[in-house]
This record gives sequence, structure tokens and C-alpha cells, in this order.
Amino acid sequence: MKKRIIAFLMAAMFVLSASACSAKTEDKDVKASVSVDKDQKEDKKDDTKTDVKDESKDDTKDETKDESKADAKEFSLGKVVDGVYVDEYFNVKITPAEGMTFATDEQIEALSMSTARLFGDNNEKIATAINDGSVVTTMYLSDLSGLKTLNVNISGAGVDSPAITPELIIDAAIPDIQSMFAQSGFTNVTCERSTTEFLGETVACLNVKGEYSGLTLYEKQVELIKGGYISSITVVSYNEDATADLLALVSNID
Repeated sequence: MKKRIIAFLMAAMFVLSASACSAKTEDKDVKASVSVDKDQKEDKKDDTKTDVKDESKDDTKDETKDESKADAKEFSLGKVVDGVYVDEYFNVKITPAEGMTFATDEQIEALSMSTARLFGDNNEKIATAINDGSVVTTMYLSDLSGLKTLNVNISGAGVDSPAITPELIIDAAIPDIQSMFAQSGFTNVTCERSTTEFLGETVACLNVKGEYSGLTLYEKQVELIKGGYISSITVVSYNEDATADLLALVSNID
């Protein structure tokens, strides 16, 4: 029972932190967009450009819309195929270690996570839900004891911009995650941005350690960003730090 309670708490925090992070990055992007729009309006007041240039602007807008549509069509969620989680969009796969199994959609939803089937039957509907602020859990992997887990959550960055970095995402999420751990009864909590080895590189990660009901929790979260979408890969282990081994289960498809 203790393990189930902790698993429930952690699952809820993963989704909430992802939502908070998406909201904060999107808020920053909206403010930046408003600033740009304001400058553009002021420029238009003194603008004496010809109709030819205006037509050029319209063509550029049309091209941008076409590119956005192409990106939306390209987006897809990962899924378990023949016992391996495959995410072609982010070019990663996750092969379970011996003794680990994937949870079903029903089991994931029982942990208060949202699976893709709740948002629609095609990628376009799912992408719309994510861009509107929803967080989709595409996989949850656990060992028999429940003390080692790995899950993947997909959220929206608010905009496709090189300004949205893993460091920005992690720093935005830390205050909320720290608070949620404390409110859930965890003690001696440390929550910070660090680095870890992932897919053959040293990358930024969220690093968390805390204690709950006699168990010590170790958590790492890394972020993959592409086309305005964020894939948050979170690994958790208790009493021994197995986060590096769990992250090593993730590899590139090609």
C-alpha cells in the first residue's frame, strides 16, 4: 500500500510539474509575442510600403502557415511495439530491463495520468489538446517492486523557438516541484538543475532527492524538445540511486 501511495503522489507531481512548466514557458512566449505585435503595429503607422511589398508579406504568411501545417502532420506520439516503446517523432526507443513491464492505458489513467485515447483518435486532435495545455503520458514502465519506474510525458512548449531550452524548462518547474514534494509529505527534499549522461551526451536534467515514510527517493528528468513539443522522460528509484541505469534504457532509433 505504501508503494502505491508514493507512486500515485509521484505520478500526480510529474503531470502537474509538466503542466506548470508548459504554462510558464508559454506565458513567456505570449508576452514576447505581444511585444512583437505592439512594435509591428507602431511600425505600420509610419509605413509607406507599396502594394507589392504587402503581397510579399501575404505570401510569407501563407508559407509560414503551410510550414506549420506540415509540422502538425509530422507530429506523432510514441507507442509500445513488440515490447519496446518507440517514439519516431523524437527518435527514441525504450527497451525494458529484465523484470520491468509497461503499464496499460487503464493502469496509467488509474495513476491520474492522461493517455492519448482521452483526447481523440488521431494525431491532429491529440496535438490540438497538447497545444491547448494538456499533458499526455505515452508510457509508464515499472519493475515488479514498484521501486523503479520510467515514464514519458508529452506537453506543449507554446511555440517552436530555439529560446525554449531544457535549462529554461527545468528552471521554470523547480519551484512548483519543490513545493509539491513538501506538500505531499516528503522531507529533506533537494530539487535542482544538474547534468547527466543521456543518449551519449551530457545534458541538463532535473535532479530530485527526498524522503517519504522511511524510503529515499531519487529522481531525474530530461527534456527532449522538437517542433514546439516537449518530451519529458522521468526516471525514479527508491533507496538506491538507479536513475543512471534507468536512463540508459533510452536509446536513439537510428
